[in-house]
Amino acid sequence: MAAFEFDEAAFAQALDRIQGALVVTAADIRVAVTGMVTTMVTRTLAGQSIGGAPFAGYAPATQRSRSARGRTTGPVTLSDTGAMLAAIQQRIEGDRAVIFFSSRSAGERARYLHEGTSRMPARPWFGFSAAEELDAAELIARRIARRIEDV
Repeated sequence: MAAFEFDEAAFAQALDRIQGALVVTAADIRVAVTGMVTTMVTRTLAGQSIGGAPFAGYAPATQRSRSARGRTTGPVTLSDTGAMLAAIQQRIEGDRAVIFFSSRSAGERARYLHEGTSRMPARPWFGFSAAEELDAAELIARRIARRIEDV
C-alpha cells in the first residue's frame, strides 16, 4: 500500500497563491481599458456608433465647410483635426477605470457630438457596446488564467 502524506502548510500556501492570482489587478484594468479606448477610437474613425451603425451624415452646410477646408465629407468620423480623440485620457482609481478628456473644450465637443444639439443629430460614440465590454472582460479572464497557470 502506498503511503500518502498531506502537507497542510504547502497546500495552504498553494491556495493562497491561487487566490492571489484570481484578483483583478490595476494592471489588468489598465490593459483592458487601453484596449477599449483603442476600440472606441478605431470604431469612431471608421464612422461607426457604439452599436456599429454608421453615423448620420453631415448637413449640407457642414459638407461645404469641410470641402472648402480640404476635409472629407463622408463618412462622418467625428474627427476634423484629431484633437478631440487625441485628448482622451484614462486613469485607474482602485478597481475602476475613468476615461476623460485632457481639455475642457475636447470634453464639451465630445458631449455635443455624442448627444447631438438642436441643429445636429446625436452620434453616440463615447461608450462601449455589450460585445466590447465582453471582450474586455474576456481579456482580464485570460490574464487571470495565465497567472493561475504560473502558480
